[in-house]
Amino acid sequence: MAKNKHIAMWSCSRSRSTAIAHAFEQLEECLLLDSPLYGPYAFHQGTSLDALYRQEIIERFETDHTKVIETMIGGLPEGISFSFQRHIARTALPQFGRNYLQSLNNFFLIRHPKEIILSWRQVQKRFGKVEKITSQDIGIDLLYDIFRDVENITNKTPLVIESSDIVKNPRQVLKFLCNQFEIIFSEKMLNWDRGLSKSKLLPDHLLSASKYWSKTWYSTLVESTGFIPYKEREMELDEELVPLLEFCLPFYEKLLEHRVTFEML
Repeated sequence: MAKNKHIAMWSCSRSRSTAIAHAFEQLEECLLLDSPLYGPYAFHQGTSLDALYRQEIIERFETDHTKVIETMIGGLPEGISFSFQRHIARTALPQFGRNYLQSLNNFFLIRHPKEIILSWRQVQKRFGKVEKITSQDIGIDLLYDIFRDVENITNKTPLVIESSDIVKNPRQVLKFLCNQFEIIFSEKMLNWDRGLSKSKLLPDHLLSASKYWSKTWYSTLVESTGFIPYKEREMELDEELVPLLEFCLPFYEKLLEHRVTFEML
């Protein structure tokens, strides 16, 4: 482990990453960094949904990626033994470089792209901005690129977790992750207070945007008090979204080859 222990979870949006980050946030020795590269990403690119609050985001987030990366790999405050970083792959733009990956303890969270696309569509509806969803919005190709970069830099295949495994048995999978990263598991990781008033998942500096985020990106987590039990759902995509699914599937399947398998209790 690195002297300053930084755990980086890489995923696409709508992959249940906020719930996992919130679970680790329950540990007092954890510093949560929620999508730290979002500011530089919104400044340089962003999605159509970000455009509603882009100016406010740019004004209130650090947009210099070099300064953000320094925070991601730098020293930790007194009393904090590790940072848990929730990274959305599309925010790690190639121009930011990738050398910082060697200073992080990386793992990858995946979800079937059909579920991701449908969940993204639901968010668009909450924003009242239903329009074309692009491969850049999903970013699963970039997620795979980061996976390969970590593999090349460390000469090891990083952990890959399927998000459905966590909701099927959060205790087992969280214990596994804690063991892998030399963290003491606590039952506190399985339950939390309703709402995110004390969470760093909705930073105060988002101001008006944070209230909107809680009703859109974070709506399910805001109402939860723990991991929501897994349910199989029939999922039908609109015809216009099928090409996007076909683009995403090969990258998901490549990552799925490295998935840690769990014998569910």
